[in-house]
Amino acid sequence: MEKRVRIVGLVAGLILLAAVDVRSQNLYVGTNYHPHDDKNTEKIARDIRLMKEAGFRVVRMGHLAWDSYEPKEGIFDFAWFDRVMDMMDKAGIKVILDIAVRPAPLWLHRKFPSVDVSDAEGNRLYPNHRYMEDVGDPNYQRYALRYADSMTRHYGRHPALLAFGIDNESGDGPISYSESVRQRFITWLKRKYPGVDSLNSAWAGQRWSRKIGDFAEVGLPVSGSVNGAPERMLDFRRFISDEVGGFLLKVIGEVNINAPHAFVNTNAWYYSPMKFFDYAPIAYSGKMTREGCGFYPGNSLTTNFGIMDALFGIARIQMESVTPFWCTEFTTMTAVPGSIRKSAYASLLYGNQMVCGWTWQSMHGERSSIWRGCWIGMGRPTGNMRNIKGSPPSSGRSKNISPTGRRRRWGWHSPFPR
Repeated sequence: MEKRVRIVGLVAGLILLAAVDVRSQNLYVGTNYHPHDDKNTEKIARDIRLMKEAGFRVVRMGHLAWDSYEPKEGIFDFAWFDRVMDMMDKAGIKVILDIAVRPAPLWLHRKFPSVDVSDAEGNRLYPNHRYMEDVGDPNYQRYALRYADSMTRHYGRHPALLAFGIDNESGDGPISYSESVRQRFITWLKRKYPGVDSLNSAWAGQRWSRKIGDFAEVGLPVSGSVNGAPERMLDFRRFISDEVGGFLLKVIGEVNINAPHAFVNTNAWYYSPMKFFDYAPIAYSGKMTREGCGFYPGNSLTTNFGIMDALFGIARIQMESVTPFWCTEFTTMTAVPGSIRKSAYASLLYGNQMVCGWTWQSMHGERSSIWRGCWIGMGRPTGNMRNIKGSPPSSGRSKNISPTGRRRRWGWHSPFPR
């Protein structure tokens, strides 16, 4: 009896491993796509036909587009995007749907001025650029999580869905130095330090006659262009990291509730010089089931330093995760023949499973428009389209490219052009 149980368990384990192995070996080639630019059904149908002809198997959508789905407070418009999702499903193209909790829509900034970022001189800034919201603000988080809940409930069971994207480039965007931030920082300090004596000890308050007599005397450690003592800066940046990371885990929680079988991914540029938060707690939590980033190896055609730097970006996000990595944005810049293919092959050696070109076409009114993308708006494919079609194709399959153990063995077999 014991032997039979052991055999049944072994067989079940092998079946499970086989299922995991097949799922982790698929290679995805596709593009970032922005149908919210014009919502032109005829054009979208043409684009999807071209994607299918190119062998694309995945698109990433929803990126930076909160107000395309919630144009007014509490008024959700999913009907136009339902049609896009259905068309993608009919074409056999899987979708990574970003939950675009940033940038916040202007109606939210207007309703709650505390969402706005304040600079180090205390000036409240109009959100002229992307990522200009205070993600720790309770009002912002309440509305962002409501949006995440609505998005994941509506699309969590759609057959085209492959994954939900959690925010984008969460380390980018300015840190806010508002009074609201200062009060939250004080609350954070009170949880960390039992009293002002321990705070003064940690902050070396005796230096420069800067002892704290009461938590109400705590200020933010940047005054205009002047930075405070490093001990204070360190605690403040830890506080910012806790707020950003904690918020991202809340968004993941919405996905887990409403779409428990969907992959969870993010373009995790946590090391942007703007915010540079501590991503390790998320990476080691295992809750980001597919780590990811944008792969941008720079403009040089004469050296490999840009590719080396982009590969280091994969390593510093993947950390010790053994699941496949997804480059949900992939360079279409400097796309001389073979350059995208060269980058794609290099990324495979770091466990990458996805080449998702940035972007399908020149974007409307955005700085990325100079990068052109795979398709020019006048109706002509660019050289990038031919180039990205030659990257590791959707018909290929990697072998041991995403190992389930810590011993990394690499190789692949497929009809790749050599």
